[in-house]
Amino acid sequence: MGASFKLTLLAACIAAANHAIAAGADDIVCPATILASTAVTTAEGWEPQGGAAEYRLDQAQLYMGNPADDRPLPPESGAGEDPRWRLPDSKAGDVWVGCTYSNTTVVLARKLDPRLTQCMVKRETVERQGKGADSHAVEATPAITCN
Repeated sequence: MGASFKLTLLAACIAAANHAIAAGADDIVCPATILASTAVTTAEGWEPQGGAAEYRLDQAQLYMGNPADDRPLPPESGAGEDPRWRLPDSKAGDVWVGCTYSNTTVVLARKLDPRLTQCMVKRETVERQGKGADSHAVEATPAITCN
């Protein structure tokens, strides 16, 4: 076997292992901020001014079906706990995640793999570097981990 073939085989094995690990758990991270603009369609005689604005993530929520149908899937966890969901059988319908953003109606949506059976929110706190009073803990963008 040549060195080139061995490297190709090694790369294929690594890729297969990474795929197998990824199939076991799926981290869904909503973008922390989005850049969005508003299209004005009903102001005849007026010229829209302004441009795009940045919006911060408000929350991530699971839905039965597309979030446009507005059927949120309530978490099983109690008040004050990180949300956890046991996902229904795929025969009951598709489960989606929807990311909502403050001060906008934008929802980023993604259908989940039907083989997943449960999801939970994973929150991390990171230390913001600063001097004196500017140094404090900040919650990072939460991820929904599903398996």
